[in-house]
Amino acid sequence: MIAELYDFTRVTGDVDVLHVQGSTAVALATPAGKGSDLHGRHKVYLDLVTIASVPEHYQERLVDLFPGEFLKLRLLALEKHDLVLAKLA
Repeated sequence: MIAELYDFTRVTGDVDVLHVQGSTAVALATPAGKGSDLHGRHKVYLDLVTIASVPEHYQERLVDLFPGEFLKLRLLALEKHDLVLAKLA
């Protein structure tokens, strides 16, 4: 997702998930985690991040990846400066 948003040429097969609202992380990881049908079929999986160093107030700067596209799903990504700071930490 981040690769698409910021036009990276080097991509990975995982989507890091920092927070899941309205659902437990385990319920999400089972059908979409590493080794799941999703991973086998599409070569992408959700990686639930349990320890992360993110900048203060990062929630205020999150970028909506697909605004208004889904009824019950909202995908947000770190703003590019927050992403770099999180990766450095």
